[in-house]
Amino acid sequence: MAPLRLLVIAKVDHGASKRPTPTVPSWHLPILMNTIYSPTGHLAQLKITDNIHLQDARFGLDAAQRTEIEKCHAMALAGLASGGKYIRKQVERYPGNPIFLNYLGTWHQKRGEQDQAIAMMERSHERFPEYLFGVTSLATIRTAQNRMEEALQLLGPGLRIEERFPDREEFHIMEVETFENACIRYLILTEDLDRAQERVSTLRSICDDQEWLDDLEMGITLGLVAKGHAEEQAELEGMPRMEFKVQPVSPHADRELVLHHDKLRVLFNRSMDLRAEELEGILALPRETLVEDLHAIVRHSIDRFHYYLEHEEDYWYDRLSFVHHALQLLGELRGADCLETALLALSQSREYLDLYLGDWLTEDVWEPLTKMAEGNLSRLDTFMRASQLHGFSKVVVSEAVNQLGQHRPDLLPEVERWYAGLLDFYNSASPLDEVMDATQLGLMVADILDLGLGSLMPVVESLYARGYVPSNICGTIERVREQFAERTTGRHKQDMLGIVERYAEMASMEERSAAMDAEEWEDEDEWEDDGLDDAPLVTLPIKRATPKVGRNDPCPCGSGKKYKKCCEGKEAATTAGLPPMW
Repeated sequence: MAPLRLLVIAKVDHGASKRPTPTVPSWHLPILMNTIYSPTGHLAQLKITDNIHLQDARFGLDAAQRTEIEKCHAMALAGLASGGKYIRKQVERYPGNPIFLNYLGTWHQKRGEQDQAIAMMERSHERFPEYLFGVTSLATIRTAQNRMEEALQLLGPGLRIEERFPDREEFHIMEVETFENACIRYLILTEDLDRAQERVSTLRSICDDQEWLDDLEMGITLGLVAKGHAEEQAELEGMPRMEFKVQPVSPHADRELVLHHDKLRVLFNRSMDLRAEELEGILALPRETLVEDLHAIVRHSIDRFHYYLEHEEDYWYDRLSFVHHALQLLGELRGADCLETALLALSQSREYLDLYLGDWLTEDVWEPLTKMAEGNLSRLDTFMRASQLHGFSKVVVSEAVNQLGQHRPDLLPEVERWYAGLLDFYNSASPLDEVMDATQLGLMVADILDLGLGSLMPVVESLYARGYVPSNICGTIERVREQFAERTTGRHKQDMLGIVERYAEMASMEERSAAMDAEEWEDEDEWEDDGLDDAPLVTLPIKRATPKVGRNDPCPCGSGKKYKKCCEGKEAATTAGLPPMW
C-alpha cells in the first residue's frame, strides 16, 4: 500500500466486493466509505477504522494542510534539493503538525543522509511524544541500533497499542499496522519468534495488502532457521569434527594443461548445456587416452585453483564447470582408474569443492560415483577412513553406496558389510583422529535407514551413546529405533540416468535457477523503488542473530547448498517507508 493511495482507495469490508477507486480526494468522500474492522487475537478488543479524519482535531488538519501533505509526500520521495527547502517551510508554517517533520526525515533518508534522518525523527518524537507514527519510527530505529530497552520503552512493556495510547478509543488501520510492524520487528530481533508469528497471523485478518506480511513472515522463518542452526551448532560442540577448509598452493601452479583430445576443451567454456552429440562424441574417443585427459583436467583444477579463485567473477558457471563435466564423464566410463580420478577431486578442500562443484556436490555427484562403485567398494572404504577431508565428500560417497544397494539388491549384502565395517571403525575412533564428522555420521545413519539395515542398530546405538551422532538429521536414538521398526526403506531411491538424460535434466535445473535468481533481483529492485507506507521511517542495518552470510557461503540452515541457492531472500525486508499522510 503506497502512502498516496491511502487517499484515494477505500478499505474493503470483510465479505464485500472491492469498491471502485474514487476519483476525488478521500476527505470529500461520504462517511459511508469508512470501514469498521473485526480483528482477531490480541487486537480483538480494538475499534479499528479507515476514517482518515480520525486525528484532524488532534493536529488541526484541514483541506489546505492535506494539499501540502500530498506535495511534501511526493517531494520527500523524490529527494530533490528543492524539496527539502519546501518541506522545511511547511514545518515552520504548521508547527503543530508532526507529519511534515516526518517527511523531512524521509527526505534526508532518500538523499542517503541517515544521521540527519534519525535526528529528525528524534526531534519529532521530542516535540510530539504521542504521535504514533513518530513513536513507531523511533522504536524501529532503536531496535535496529540494538538499543532494545529504549525500543521497548517506546512501544510499551506489553507491546499493546491500546496500553501505549490509553486515551485513544479508536485507531486507524494504518496506525495498527504500523505499530504491529514495529512490535514484530522487535520480537524477531529479540528472538521471540512465536509471538511474532502470532501477530502476523492476527494482522492477516484485517490487512488488505498481504505482501508486506509475507516478507515479515519470511523474516520469522529465517529467524527460526537461524535459531535451529544455533541449537544444532551447540549440539555439535564436542562432537567429532573433520574439515579441510583451505586449498594449499600447488607447486605446479604454472604447469600447462596438455590434452590428447582437443575436443575436451569444450568442457572449459560450457555449463550444463552440453548437447547429446557433444557428449556422445567425447565418449566415442579412445578410452585410455580419454581417461588420461580427464585425469589431467582434474589435476589442472588443483594446480590452477588459486588462479581460478582469484578470477571467479570472470569465469563463473560456464567456465568453471569442467571438474563437474569430468566427473560425469568418468561415471559413464566406469572402472577403478576413473574412480581414482574422481576421488582425487573429492579429496580436495572445501573451498575447492565449493568453487568447482558448488551445489552439484550434494545434488548429483552421487550418480557418477554410484556407477563407478560396483566392484570398488574396498577403495571407497579406504577413502571413508581417510582423515581431514571435507565432511560432505564422505557424505556423497555414502549416498552413492546407498543408491548402489537400492538399485542392485543383489549387492545389498556387500553394501551391508561395507557400512558395518565403517561404523565399527568410527565407533572405535577418537574425535581427535579427524576421520569422521558428526553431520556425516548422521547422514550415514539416514542412508542405513533407507537401506533397512537393521542388523547395524547395535553399532548405531553405540555411536549415539558416545555422542557422535547429532539429533537434527534422523532424530534421537528413540526415533531411529522407531524408524527401523517401521521398515520404511527406499524412501530416497533416486533415478539413475544416462549421461545425455542427466545433462538435459541439469540444464533444465540451471535454467529454472537462473529464472528464479532473475525474479528475486527484479523483486528486490521493485521493493527498493516502492517501500512500505506502514513500515517505520528510517532504513538502518538490522542486528542479525547470526553473522552476515555471503551469497556463495554455505547456507546456515545446514543444507550443504550455497546461501544464494537456499535461504537467501527469506529475510524480512528491512527497508522502511513513509507514515500515512494524515
